[in-house]
Amino acid sequence: MKELSNFLASLKLSNFQINDHLYHHNTKLIDKTAQFLLRKNFIKNIYYKNKYICVTLEYINGQSAIKEIEIFSSTSNKKTAKFNELLNFYLKSKSSGYTYVVSTSIGILTLEECLLYHVGGLIIFKIK
Repeated sequence: MKELSNFLASLKLSNFQINDHLYHHNTKLIDKTAQFLLRKNFIKNIYYKNKYICVTLEYINGQSAIKEIEIFSSTSNKKTAKFNELLNFYLKSKSSGYTYVVSTSIGILTLEECLLYHVGGLIIFKIK
């Protein structure tokens, strides 16, 4: 979880730097998260070099596709939620404009996808 937090913090910092690529030590969770971000068009491309993952950042009209990232869970503070808890959380947060990202038994999903598949999981971060 610490590696993922570092990866997400690096993505957040990339908003303030003129940089098209982000290199980071790869783990299974980082890879799954990067694949999710690619699927949701927050990043442009992914490739691998040795034990590293390289993420090509997505820009729209000169602005990073990633506006904000807030990490919810850390190694010492994991925020897990069952399906019913996610439903209540969704009702309270649906107008925020954020995409909430949850690690589940079937993969990395948005909060809405968790509700569709009736699964709970670890709320990792929110992104916009």
